[in-house]
Amino acid sequence: MDYISIGTSIFISLSKGGDTMDREETYRALQEAVRDLRVKDAAPLTRSALEQGLSPVEILSEGLLKGVDAVSIEYEEHRATMAQLLLACRAIYAGLEVLLPEIPSDAFQRAKELKASIEDDDGSDIGSGIVNAMVHTGALGESHL
Repeated sequence: MDYISIGTSIFISLSKGGDTMDREETYRALQEAVRDLRVKDAAPLTRSALEQGLSPVEILSEGLLKGVDAVSIEYEEHRATMAQLLLACRAIYAGLEVLLPEIPSDAFQRAKELKASIEDDDGSDIGSGIVNAMVHTGALGESHL
C-alpha cells in the first residue's frame, strides 16, 4: 500500500479505484512494462492494480494490451524484432496469470463466439494464446477457421 506523507500526518492513498490520475498512472506503468519488455515487472504491477480496485478487464485492455500494441506498431515499422514482440507477449502472459482468476466470466457477455485464424506463415501462436486466455474466462467460444 502506498503512503503519502504531508508534514507529520500520514495519508493512505485510495485503494478502491483511486482517482483518475492514479488509474492513468497505473495503466501507463503497465503499458511501459510491456513496451519496455520488463517481463518481471508485469505481474507485480498487475497485482498492484488489482489491489487498487481497478477492473481486471480494464487492466488488461488499458494497460497490458496497449503496451503490446506499441511494440507491434514498432515491429510493423521495422523498429522492433520478433524476439522483442515475443518478450512483450511474455509480459502480457505474466499479467494474465494474475488477472485470469479475477476476470468474471460475464465480463465479455456481448461476445458470443470468437473466431480466430492464424496465417500459415505466422511462426508463432501469440494471437491464439491471447484468444485462448480470453476463452479460458469461460465467456468466449473458439473455432479456428
